[in-house]
Amino acid sequence: MSENKFNLRSTACSMHCSASREFTDSFYLDSMLPGAYLSDNTQTEASPVLGKGVFAVFSQLHPSEKSKVSVINEYKSSIINAGNAAVNACMENLEDQLVRSKNYSFAMVKVKGDVAQIYYKGDCTVYIYRNHKVIPLTDINNKTQKQNNGKFSFTPEFKFVNNDAIILCTGGVKEKLSQNVLAHIMANTSGSKAAAQSIVLSANEN
Repeated sequence: MSENKFNLRSTACSMHCSASREFTDSFYLDSMLPGAYLSDNTQTEASPVLGKGVFAVFSQLHPSEKSKVSVINEYKSSIINAGNAAVNACMENLEDQLVRSKNYSFAMVKVKGDVAQIYYKGDCTVYIYRNHKVIPLTDINNKTQKQNNGKFSFTPEFKFVNNDAIILCTGGVKEKLSQNVLAHIMANTSGSKAAAQSIVLSANEN
């Protein structure tokens, strides 16, 4: 899979259980921040991006601080090209700005060509949908490493296989849906937007 033929498509979906929740979720889609403005049962799809990008989900953010994940914009190019040190600087900058969201969690994936690397902290989870199975990120390389004095972890770089899909989700999905259920949803929905919506609806129902 060569870089000039590799296209990324990204979808974000969110359904809040209560508009009055003190802390909530957000997401970052390669320069887009729809998670900062979503209302109940709203989803959006970013335009396809050629070859590279940065994508992330966040949980336990105070509503007034959700838009601060836009700090990733400042570091996006260096995250893609330099990796761990840039993510470290980005997360330190973000933590300096967060006043009410000290226990936030996140999962971030950088993609360049057919190579990806995942960074994460707390209860946010990343799965790979590959060959009709949903695989936890820790099973891709069987090891993770610590960075930034243990404040977040990252996987070694790994290569995509044709038709791979990455699922980034907050803790509620992992708690409510098994890997088999996630695989069934991925296999029986057409397109990333339908799959994302089905995952969120199924988690909410459970």
